[in-house]
Amino acid sequence: MGGTLRRYLARELGLAFLAGLALSTFVLAVMRIMELVDLAFARGVPASHVAALFVYMLPSYLEITLPMAFLLSIVVAFGRLTRDGEIVAMYGSGLNLRQIARPIFGFSIAVAAFAFVLAVFTRPWATRRIDATISEMARTRFTAALRPGVFSTWFDEVVIYVGAIEPTTGALTWVMLADDRDPMRRQTIFATEGSLNTDDVREVAYLHMLDGTILRSLASADSYDKTDFGSFDLTLEFDPQIDAHTRPGSVPPRQLAWRELLDLRQKRVASAESAIEEDIEIQRKLVVPAGTLLLPLLAVPLGVQRSRAVRSRALLVSVTAILVYYLMLTVAVTAAREHTLEPAVAMWLPNLVMGAFGSFIFVRAMRDRPLLPRPPWSTRAAR
Repeated sequence: MGGTLRRYLARELGLAFLAGLALSTFVLAVMRIMELVDLAFARGVPASHVAALFVYMLPSYLEITLPMAFLLSIVVAFGRLTRDGEIVAMYGSGLNLRQIARPIFGFSIAVAAFAFVLAVFTRPWATRRIDATISEMARTRFTAALRPGVFSTWFDEVVIYVGAIEPTTGALTWVMLADDRDPMRRQTIFATEGSLNTDDVREVAYLHMLDGTILRSLASADSYDKTDFGSFDLTLEFDPQIDAHTRPGSVPPRQLAWRELLDLRQKRVASAESAIEEDIEIQRKLVVPAGTLLLPLLAVPLGVQRSRAVRSRALLVSVTAILVYYLMLTVAVTAAREHTLEPAVAMWLPNLVMGAFGSFIFVRAMRDRPLLPRPPWSTRAAR
């Protein structure tokens, strides 16, 4: 294949890929964008913090949308070439499907390398920056952790509900707080007004409440104390929420750099501790970029279908394939955590399934056969 044709295919694919990446990332992030806009305009959080949060969230979204956009861009680009008869012209010039798809496999190496950099270096750094930015937001304007009309679990073993928040002063009205930090002395506090302030040095928050009632349950489940107060202060330690599968006091594996993750795994293995979460995260960083290399096997056959009806279904099949792939990854993570399969085996199974299926339909497309064999009953009905 000549250089001109390779550049032409790369341009067609590149334009579709960039458009698909921008669209899919926006669709995935649109709900979070609305929350960030609410933080900036309704909650008084500085715009610089909101913009930083959005930038730090992008790597997590790109890690998902990158393979999706690449798969769809191949289907769209090859669908356009097929519709305009350019694929037939390439066949007429002596090229076969493997030769036509060769530049696409080269493009997949670049996409996979970008996905690897995102997973191994960029996303852990961005995740750490998200937590740091949220902590800074909490110190400068702690009411950003609260939402009116919503039960907030921002604080460990403390649930806070506020009826309304004054945007300019941060004053709280109709406050309800359930404090379970002491299992032997749980307390529920109701107050008509309140305010939340922070101590930057001690990294704690002070919830100042006015005109309320405290209900404290005693050791006996049938007895409690009721105390009315005019003014009451409650101290709350700010502790950003961590992953549900992360040990208390430790850094989630998704926030660790590659070398830190490997060192932590080695340390846990040496001390005979479970390293399941570290193994899962290591394999996840390798599996998704490697899966990107397999996408042309699946997308090219879908894109070169000559039937208009089949081409129109190709996009739906592509989206379904991506959803099934991520569903298999989720099942693989569960299987690894429950010790049903070894983490390496479980995490690589989706790639093996996709690679086998992609190779099967790619070979059939090269031989100009239907991508899937017809069921026996359809053949008998045709006769």
